[in-house]
Amino acid sequence: MKAQQLVLALGMLLLAACGGNKEENGNTPKVPTALNPADTVLPARFYKRLEGTIAGKPVVMHLQRIGDVYDAMYYYRDQGKWLLLNYEKDSSNNTDIRFSEVVALTTNSEQDANPPQLIMRYAGGSFTGNWKNKEGKTYPIDLKENYPAGSYHFAPLLFIDTAVAFPEKTNSPVARISESFPLATGAGDTAWINNRITRLLDFDTTLSIDQAATKAHTSYLKSYREESKKMAGEEATAFLNYEQGHTVAIRYNKNDLLLLESLYYAYEGGAHGNYGTEMICYDVKNKKEITLADLVKADSATLQPILEKRFRQQVGLKPGVSLNTVLFEEHLATTDNFYFTEQGLGFVYNPYEIASYAQGTIHVFVPFSDLQPYLNKELLSRIQQ
Repeated sequence: MKAQQLVLALGMLLLAACGGNKEENGNTPKVPTALNPADTVLPARFYKRLEGTIAGKPVVMHLQRIGDVYDAMYYYRDQGKWLLLNYEKDSSNNTDIRFSEVVALTTNSEQDANPPQLIMRYAGGSFTGNWKNKEGKTYPIDLKENYPAGSYHFAPLLFIDTAVAFPEKTNSPVARISESFPLATGAGDTAWINNRITRLLDFDTTLSIDQAATKAHTSYLKSYREESKKMAGEEATAFLNYEQGHTVAIRYNKNDLLLLESLYYAYEGGAHGNYGTEMICYDVKNKKEITLADLVKADSATLQPILEKRFRQQVGLKPGVSLNTVLFEEHLATTDNFYFTEQGLGFVYNPYEIASYAQGTIHVFVPFSDLQPYLNKELLSRIQQ
């Protein structure tokens, strides 16, 4: 994902709740109500696990909404590679939901400038519309909610607070802090899941959700006010428009396996903010976090050439061309920051980890077919079931 796209998405999330500082019912999310076939209006906040087809090919999509902001990703079931989506708000059209695909790192500038688009419309529990490629050719979208055995319902929440640096001044810099995350609802192991999610946010788990958010925000904004006082006489007050945002999104949800993407962004002065993505895989059935070693019995020396081969294919680097034409080094080290789908593993590298900030977050997808000798067959069967 490009850095600019990520910052924009988080900025839109902050704006989505500027009408109020606190989540009003953050501690008591409700189970989604049954769908009415006549419904054409989506709730203001929801999480939906969708299955269906795009261009006739089976896909899985995870779709979340908070106010005017949507978060979504999908993958083709026969490929497994994530396709992240950027929401494109159209104030002149309140019916269609529009996304563009986040183009992976590539040497093809034409592809990067003209990503595929998804235009969907909701009616009667279904999302239908068109997927449009860069040439403008369209293919049908047909998606419905589906929650197979071992999947969970969630209610997304948003907490946001602000503080003005110099209340006596017009156009004073402002600090903003926010958290956007889902809480599991209904029966099952929801309490265990929610405890793990609040830990990801660094919330005090001895408090209610509302109280924990208030505590975290109070501490952050107090520090901001104290720092602002030290810089009251300086010219570069724009650098005091601090932001801290933390979002958690669902990326896999079935067979008592849950995968979360935890995204953190912070701006505290300087040329740009910093952000990072962490993937967290849970085995809810056995109440444990899944590590790479749980799924793949291979050391880094074995995995490295496999990742390098797939990375070269992804970015269009021919054999013999040095990796440091794109990366910092001439090799691609393995990482424990990974996700899974039915078809393979995605390895995720944050800005500055292996490449420049401008390259954004880098995903390298490795099909299970490349890893067959090293896979934990029992865990693999649950993922692919």
